[in-house]
Amino acid sequence: MENQEFQKLVLEELKSIKEDINKRFDGVDKRFETVDKRFDTIDERFESVDKRLDTIDKRFEAVDKRFDIADERFNAIDECFAELKKGQKEIKGEVKSLRKDIISVERLTAKNYSDIVELKAIRG
Repeated sequence: MENQEFQKLVLEELKSIKEDINKRFDGVDKRFETVDKRFDTIDERFESVDKRLDTIDKRFEAVDKRFDIADERFNAIDECFAELKKGQKEIKGEVKSLRKDIISVERLTAKNYSDIVELKAIRG
């Protein structure tokens, strides 16, 4: 075998190996493209999940605001009840004082009637 023939054989074998390697790289490239597409799909899904979580966060914030408003209202109601109880105690004290005064007036009125009856008896 001559040198030129040997070089042709080697060249053809190298071309064959090159074509085989290129086919393998093409296959690897296709697999990477498939993996990239899958990652793109995963990214889209994560974006969708992120949007949903953002929506949920906004809803929770709205619920928190509503609870804050409800807490403020309950605090205001508690303050009103405290004022009402204070007023009720004051009224009870005043009613007791008025009862004592009325009893005193009734006693004096009874004493006056008694005195009037005695005076009429003396006159009479």
